[in-house]
Amino acid sequence: MCDGRYVNFFKTATGKIISLKVKDSATIGSIKLKIQTKECIPFHQQELIFKGKVVEDINTLVDVLIKKDPTLTLACKSSTLLNISIKNAEGTVTYSLEVKPTDTIASVKEKIKMKEGISVDEQVLIFNKMVPGDSGTLIDFHINSKSTLTLI
Repeated sequence: MCDGRYVNFFKTATGKIISLKVKDSATIGSIKLKIQTKECIPFHQQELIFKGKVVEDINTLVDVLIKKDPTLTLACKSSTLLNISIKNAEGTVTYSLEVKPTDTIASVKEKIKMKEGISVDEQVLIFNKMVPGDSGTLIDFHINSKSTLTLI
């Protein structure tokens, strides 16, 4: 283990990269305290995400095996849900979904399945002319409130 290393946290709201020098044994909770001090984002409003999953405060960087890609996504918990629109291939908006910024594309597809009865395997979602991967979060693809996804 080294004395410390830089871990980048991508703050999606502004696109800002926050670099902190932390030890491999640092807990996510202690990292959130450093972010609170440096960026004035309250501890309880922070969620750190790695590979589409929220990392628990008690985990260390070693626990979550952040070695090759030391980048975590910083999301701010929101008391409000995002409202995204789903339109069909013809471009007609058919309905809205309430989702969390940390929801994965797979979970959005599950919500569509519940609403429309379309199997997840049959769904292709398009956002900004690309097909986002199922394991990515809405934050990862910059999908926010009032975004529209096309269902094919």
